[in-house]
Amino acid sequence: MSTQSITINGMSCSACQKVVEKRLSKIDGITGVTVDVEAGTAAITAIREIQLAEISQTLEGTHYTIVS
Repeated sequence: MSTQSITINGMSCSACQKVVEKRLSKIDGITGVTVDVEAGTAAITAIREIQLAEISQTLEGTHYTIVS
């Protein structure tokens, strides 16, 4: 298992946190997601490396964007 941290723009409240956590948790291989709204980050624990493109695709249709 590995943990990676990503920066996400557009989050401002606990509802944002829940949406991002729910969406990212649906990615195959992810076993845990912890979102810090104030820092604008998400820590992802997974059994494989998750590509930023896959995360961006999962967040399509929302106003959240990945900072590369």
